[in-house]
Amino acid sequence: MVKEAIGHLDNAADEGWRRREADRRFLHLRDVTYRSGRTTHALPVWRGPVVAVSGWTLGQPDER
Repeated sequence: MVKEAIGHLDNAADEGWRRREADRRFLHLRDVTYRSGRTTHALPVWRGPVVAVSGWTLGQPDER
């Protein structure tokens, strides 16, 4: 069931790339790694409202 949902999200992400005009209210990312406190999480896909993004970084988080 989870694999099926991820498949649907992948298809939706691919479909979004083919649209003429992107929906700029949302950010869609693949192979996401994020940090919450000292814990690092990895996700295959992520969608979030642009207004909820409070920061970003390039590269990988430290594994400390």
